Amino acid sequence: MSYSPYDWHYSIDEWDHRLFGISLAEAEIMDPQQRMTLDCVHMALEDGGITRKELDGSKTGVYIGTEL
Repeated sequence: MSYSPYDWHYSIDEWDHRLFGISLAEAEIMDPQQRMTLDCVHMALEDGGITRKELDGSKTGVYIGTEL
Protein backbone atom coordinates (compact mmCIF):
# COMPACT_ATOMS: atom_id res chain seq x y z
CA MET A 1 0.00 0.00 0.00
CA SER A 2 1.41 3.44 -0.86
CA TYR A 3 0.36 6.94 0.02
CA SER A 4 1.17 10.42 -1.14
CA PRO A 5 4.33 11.98 0.33
CA TYR A 6 2.01 14.65 1.75
CA ASP A 7 0.54 12.06 4.16
CA TRP A 8 3.73 11.91 6.24
CA HIS A 9 2.06 13.09 9.46
CA TYR A 10 -0.69 10.52 9.22
CA SER A 11 1.29 7.31 9.30
CA ILE A 12 -0.41 4.78 11.54
CA ASP A 13 2.44 4.55 14.03
CA GLU A 14 2.14 8.29 14.79
CA TRP A 15 -1.66 8.54 14.99
CA ASP A 16 -3.52 8.17 18.30
CA HIS A 17 -6.40 5.86 17.36
CA ARG A 18 -7.42 5.53 21.02
CA LEU A 19 -8.34 9.23 21.15
CA PHE A 20 -11.16 8.46 18.71
CA GLY A 21 -12.16 5.08 20.17
CA ILE A 22 -10.86 3.21 17.12
CA SER A 23 -9.14 -0.15 17.43
CA LEU A 24 -5.62 -0.54 16.09
CA ALA A 25 -6.88 -3.15 13.61
CA GLU A 26 -9.41 -0.69 12.17
CA ALA A 27 -6.92 2.19 12.23
CA GLU A 28 -4.43 0.15 10.20
CA ILE A 29 -6.87 -0.22 7.32
CA MET A 30 -8.22 3.36 7.38
CA ASP A 31 -7.36 5.69 4.54
CA PRO A 32 -4.95 8.39 5.78
CA GLN A 33 -7.46 10.99 4.60
CA GLN A 34 -9.98 9.63 7.12
CA ARG A 35 -7.45 10.02 9.91
CA MET A 36 -6.65 13.55 8.75
CA THR A 37 -10.37 14.41 8.70
CA LEU A 38 -10.82 13.15 12.27
CA ASP A 39 -7.82 15.17 13.39
CA CYS A 40 -9.12 18.33 11.68
CA VAL A 41 -12.58 17.99 13.20
CA HIS A 42 -11.05 17.38 16.62
CA MET A 43 -8.85 20.49 16.27
CA ALA A 44 -11.82 22.59 15.12
CA LEU A 45 -13.84 21.54 18.17
CA GLU A 46 -10.90 22.31 20.45
CA ASP A 47 -10.35 25.70 18.80
CA GLY A 48 -14.05 26.43 19.27
CA GLY A 49 -13.84 25.62 22.97
CA ILE A 50 -16.24 22.68 22.60
CA THR A 51 -15.49 19.82 24.99
CA ARG A 52 -16.37 16.13 24.82
CA LYS A 53 -18.42 16.58 27.97
CA GLU A 54 -20.59 19.16 26.20
CA LEU A 55 -21.12 16.80 23.26
CA ASP A 56 -21.80 13.61 25.26
CA GLY A 57 -25.44 12.67 24.83
CA SER A 58 -26.16 15.56 22.47
CA LYS A 59 -27.63 15.25 19.00
CA THR A 60 -24.48 16.44 17.30
CA GLY A 61 -23.19 15.31 13.93
CA VAL A 62 -20.40 16.23 11.56
CA TYR A 63 -21.21 15.92 7.88
CA ILE A 64 -18.53 16.12 5.24
CA GLY A 65 -19.03 15.87 1.51
CA THR A 66 -16.74 15.59 -1.44
CA GLU A 67 -17.11 15.95 -5.16
CA LEU A 68 -15.42 13.46 -7.44
